[in-house]
Amino acid sequence: MAAPANAHLGTWKTNEAKSKMAPGMGKTSTVVYAEKKDMIQVTVDGTDKDGKKTHGVWTGKTDGKSYKLKGNLAWDMMAYKMVNDHTYDITAMKSGKMAWSGRSTVSKDGKMRTLNMSGTGADGKKFKAKSVYDKA
Repeated sequence: MAAPANAHLGTWKTNEAKSKMAPGMGKTSTVVYAEKKDMIQVTVDGTDKDGKKTHGVWTGKTDGKSYKLKGNLAWDMMAYKMVNDHTYDITAMKSGKMAWSGRSTVSKDGKMRTLNMSGTGADGKKFKAKSVYDKA
């Protein structure tokens, strides 16, 4: 029997009306999850808090270990841990310190993804945010 498909795979567009972004954080417009052999690749495009374009690519295993991120996002390493075929626990780090952590869950019908996150912003203030994505 084949392993269950990863519900995260594919292209996700931010639904700003349903999202609650943290003050001072940039906005993600598109996230693409793709399989790369025994790893996943996550490509994130958006804008930073000043409106400049951001692009980042993370490739790693879903084993909870940190892997480097390439690009100009506000963090430089990420760790993904698979909870089940619809859920990941994610930790993003900058210079070895946690920037934010969260849980990404895809709806049962596979049409919506929700990322609930919390962390400490560049200003030192704690934040909570919720990003909702629609399957493209």
